[in-house]
Amino acid sequence: MPLQSISGTATNVNLGSQLAYAPTAKYGPVAVQQHLVNFRLNGRAVRIKVTDSASISEGDQLVAAGKEKQGTLEALAVKNLTTGALHHNPYQMPLIGGIVGLVISIPLMFMLIGIPLVPIAAWIIYRSLQIKNAAQMVCEPPLQRAASA
Repeated sequence: MPLQSISGTATNVNLGSQLAYAPTAKYGPVAVQQHLVNFRLNGRAVRIKVTDSASISEGDQLVAAGKEKQGTLEALAVKNLTTGALHHNPYQMPLIGGIVGLVISIPLMFMLIGIPLVPIAAWIIYRSLQIKNAAQMVCEPPLQRAASA
């Protein structure tokens, strides 16, 4: 399913947070706080989970891009046109790590170690590229966005 983008005025803004766990090489899983923002744009439910706090308030003009899941747009990137803030999770380092992991795991497939690593690295690359594309979609000028939708 391709990425969708919608824009409008934020209503019913609900800010929250949850704990998630991120893997690290040195310390194992580390607790990370994710910021959850639920809101409506033109009557459509939108949700974004970001690692940094999101500055979205009632009445802000927003552009959101992501994939629809069970009637809710799961945004990968949101641009607040009122404040100019851009919210998305990091994608550059995971993309580089995924490419390096894929390059390393392909030769290891012959020793069977790389077989589970290839799909993991491919998924990381895919997800990073989705976030990058969503961030580019919300940063496009409004006329280009309308033409591409």
